[in-house]
Amino acid sequence: MKESKLLRLLDRYIGTLLCWMLSWFRGVRPYDPLAKKILLIELFEMGASIMIIPTIRHILKERPDAQIYVLTSKGNRNSWDLSGLIDPERIICLDGKSLWSFGASALRAIVTIRSIGVDLAIDFEKFSRISVILSVLAGAKRIAGFFRYEYEGLYRGSTLIDAPCSFNQNAHIALNFLALAKVAFSRQQHYPNFKGSLDPRELELPRYQVTPQRAAATREKLQLSVTDTLVVICPDVGANLQIRNYPVESYAHVARALLDEKLERHIAIIGVESNRPICSQLELMIGGPRVRNLCGTTTSLQELIELFSISELLIGNDNGPLHFASLTATPILGIFSTDSPFMYGPLGESVVLYTFFHCSPCISALNHKSSRCNDGACIKSISANTVVSIARKLIAREIPTRTINGTVPYITCGVPVGQAESIVSIGANSRLRQTNESVVEHAAS
Repeated sequence: MKESKLLRLLDRYIGTLLCWMLSWFRGVRPYDPLAKKILLIELFEMGASIMIIPTIRHILKERPDAQIYVLTSKGNRNSWDLSGLIDPERIICLDGKSLWSFGASALRAIVTIRSIGVDLAIDFEKFSRISVILSVLAGAKRIAGFFRYEYEGLYRGSTLIDAPCSFNQNAHIALNFLALAKVAFSRQQHYPNFKGSLDPRELELPRYQVTPQRAAATREKLQLSVTDTLVVICPDVGANLQIRNYPVESYAHVARALLDEKLERHIAIIGVESNRPICSQLELMIGGPRVRNLCGTTTSLQELIELFSISELLIGNDNGPLHFASLTATPILGIFSTDSPFMYGPLGESVVLYTFFHCSPCISALNHKSSRCNDGACIKSISANTVVSIARKLIAREIPTRTINGTVPYITCGVPVGQAESIVSIGANSRLRQTNESVVEHAAS
């Protein structure tokens, strides 16, 4: 639904008109120090519920007695339970199966939210008009959201957003979310907001605790002995985002190399039911008894987290499972292409492969995540041997994984083995150092 061209067209043209019309009837609302009923809006991004966790903690610090509600899509409903910070009864869902079901569920959500009497809506959507229109129609007394300032396009009304925040394309999305919440609770408004720096250490994620009994049950379900190890591969982003997929034959090469290295090692392939064709294709290409195709078999996010917790590595495209795995101590090897890893890299213990093509990232919040690219040359150019090399180092803990919160993640240039493998860390206090693989720590503001 989120990739629907029709939805984008409606948002761009009908949404722009509605925002313009609503701006005539709604003036900017003042700061409310007593706001207690707070609505968080994030409709479509699967991993957003994880990256908003530090922001929810900030909100609860500012308003310990707040009643927090969430407006999201039905497909992302369960991911909000992982934080344990939101009352399940306060999660309102839109049905994204079709445009008609989306519209009908949006009307029901408007009625529900109006009955609640929301004091503050914090709109985490990146320049879509649907979310801010819903906020206005649902009667939110005050709205905080991303604002275009001097950007052309990206119009969301002139008076609809009471607490506007600039969107920083060079900062991690979790920092953008945190900045927006700080603007929402600030008495003093600047132009532009947020005026100030943010401490990445505020982006701490909780560790999902898996009991020894649950871990043992997961291993038993997979028929793994106490000495067996497991590498998880998530090969498919979905039909609407095929441009993000690393080639199946490259994944097969990586899996076979890791299996050949250690007889006790097993491979698990994960995905939802719609990912079954690619997962089954990968299973056949790898071959052998040490491959488990778990596509469609993990019936809950809890089971997925438990699977990650007993694994020695997760390898995947830019997708939700990388963010869910960030709640565990399992190393993550992410393969990025069309989206910026500096903005959307997982907050867990991670290394990200990225080719630094001049045209990449080609999708962003500034173009409503729309690209005409159809060949994925950036991700295809990442050598399977490079993936194997970095995977081995991660398993052996020879590369110090970093997160966006501590000293930020390593971004590894995916070039063929035999050439220099440049590893870029986005640290504020950076320095150049040399290892046998030419490690470069690169400053980013």
